[in-house]
This record gives sequence, C-alpha cells and structure tokens, in this order.
Amino acid sequence: LAGLTAGPGRAMVSSCASVSGPAGVTPEVSITNRHPAVHVLVHHRWSDPLLSNQVKVALLRHDVPSNGVVPLGVLWPALIIASGSNAQPASLPDGWSKAGATVWQRPTDAIDPRVPRAVTFDVDLSSDQRGTAIVLLAVVMSDSNQISDADLDLGGGNKAATGDQLVVASPHVAAVSLFIE
Repeated sequence: LAGLTAGPGRAMVSSCASVSGPAGVTPEVSITNRHPAVHVLVHHRWSDPLLSNQVKVALLRHDVPSNGVVPLGVLWPALIIASGSNAQPASLPDGWSKAGATVWQRPTDAIDPRVPRAVTFDVDLSSDQRGTAIVLLAVVMSDSNQISDADLDLGGGNKAATGDQLVVASPHVAAVSLFIE
C-alpha cells in the first residue's frame, strides 16, 4: 500500500519499504535540505477507484538510537485507536512524533487502480542537529483496509517490536532512514 519517494531536489529518494536488517537501522540517505517534501505513494490494486476521503496516510518520525534499533513501544495500538477518529492525535508515544504539520493526511484525488497517488508531507528538520539519524515511517490505510494488530504478525507467534520488523510484517507501512548532514 505504501512507498516513500521524493523528486529531484526534494532531498530523499527511496523506492519502497526498507529500514535495514537484524542489526538495526543504518541511515540509507544523507540529507542536507532541512525542509524536504516527502511523498508517500499510495497504491490501490482493485478494479474501481478508491475515493480520497476513504484513505488516510500518516508520516511519523523517530530518532535512531545509538544501537540502531527503533522500538515501536505502544505506537501501533495508539495508531489503531487514532485511525478510527477524524481528529488528529495530540501526541504519539515512545519517542514517535508527526513528521509534518499533521499526523494524518488524505490524497487530493481518487486513487485509480494500478496508478499510485502521492500524498506530500512538508517535513521540517531545522531543529535537528547535524549528524542526527532519523526514521520516517509511512502508514497507509483505507476504509476497507484498516490497520490492525494483525499488522504486527511476523509468523510463528512472533510480533513486530521494532520499526524494521513492522516494515517486514505490514503491507500498510514503508520507511526510510535519513542521516542529516
């Protein structure tokens, strides 16, 4: 359902979900632009268009700890609760915060089958120090394809507990890690 990209001069290029492997997050992209426009691509694989008012897209951020492991904590249950409301959550738990002006946005137009639609977040990194590493996590859902506790399922009774595990487990999530120069 989601992918993160940005055009030339937009500070970031990444084609889909990937925050590194078992050792934790290694920043994928170096960035100097402190005000990038981050595009979350929403894919719809069905025969009929999906109306824009049926889609929600969130872009969240978290600093990468020194061990490279970005914990989910209770973020996912909080997002599940917040997704059922039209109100923006006042805050997010466990070091997570909104990456743009709002947590949730909707596409401006319907999403046609087989043609992704971008939802753009203006991200402000001006208060981040040089040398900071962050993860941007995009969450996409529709009225007929909501996020749920099942998105944490890694199989074999294991549940995602970190950002990189969530990206592997859930089709609703994409992520990119940034190093701020």
